[in-house]
Amino acid sequence: MVELEHDTQSTDDFKVVTRVIKITHPDGQVTTDTQKATITRKGSKDKVTSNIAWNNWSTAKWDQYNATKIPGYTSTMSVVSEQVVTSDTPDTTVEIKYVANPQQANIIYKDGDQVVKTTVLNGNTDETVKVPVELPTNYHVDGKEPTDYTFKAKGNHDIVINLDHDTQTVSQSKTVKRNIHLNLPNVTDKSVVQQVTFTRHGIKDLVSGKTTWGGWDHNGKYQFNSYTPQTISGYEADPKNIDSLLVTPDSKDSELTINYHKLVAKPTVKRQAIQKPAEKAINVQQPQASQPVVIIQSKSESQQELPQTGNRKSDDLFILGLMTSLSSISLAGLDFKR
Repeated sequence: MVELEHDTQSTDDFKVVTRVIKITHPDGQVTTDTQKATITRKGSKDKVTSNIAWNNWSTAKWDQYNATKIPGYTSTMSVVSEQVVTSDTPDTTVEIKYVANPQQANIIYKDGDQVVKTTVLNGNTDETVKVPVELPTNYHVDGKEPTDYTFKAKGNHDIVINLDHDTQTVSQSKTVKRNIHLNLPNVTDKSVVQQVTFTRHGIKDLVSGKTTWGGWDHNGKYQFNSYTPQTISGYEADPKNIDSLLVTPDSKDSELTINYHKLVAKPTVKRQAIQKPAEKAINVQQPQASQPVVIIQSKSESQQELPQTGNRKSDDLFILGLMTSLSSISLAGLDFKR
């Protein structure tokens, strides 16, 4: 009996195992990077039965994959590790995405060169956000107000908001008074008040509190009218009149007093009827005659005697002088007779 053996034939087998790396870029674009690993095995094929006796599979590997660095972003996987591929390794897909990094910018509120307030604006790379404007008290934006801001991967600049002061229209008044006191007789004293009120307008800076004033109305000039005090019988006012007075905002309040003085009654002079004085006879002895010389004396009709003082003394002096003269004449006659 002849024994037979099956003829055999060497055969090879291979398998490709794939790892797909799917990359989603910041702009949303998707790309892939495919890694293939081929493994093989050898076998012996029975030509009679066609059965194949296989040896073990070989191994292969997927190389390490380094994700591309994009400024301002962080990938979900920076490295896809090297991996050994065996006959049991399935096809694989790895996804890599890029996440925008957090970014910041300062919002600086400036009054000229002075920084009034600073806040922080938060966002992410390439993100456009609204700029919240939070104005300090009593300020408003000088110029154009920013509306939005787009963050960069780096070098984000400050957002400067220029400020100007809020203002308010205000008014101011000032009253200047002249008080005239009247010291009236036998009644309660009273006062006459003259006053002028000045008004001006200004712009108040609500930040500094300072006010820029305009001019006073009517160029800041008014006047107190002249004043004539009332007339009271039997009294005289002192002074009799108060002149008008120019008043400006710099004028001070003033006070004047009018006093009333009682008038003194003048004495009344009464005229008396002129009476002719009684005639007085004076006997004078003349040298040649036996009859006496009679001299008649009377008061002048134009003379009057005042009630208070009179002129009796003058009359007595006149008579005394006359008698002295007559005596002298008489003595002369006696000498002549001798």
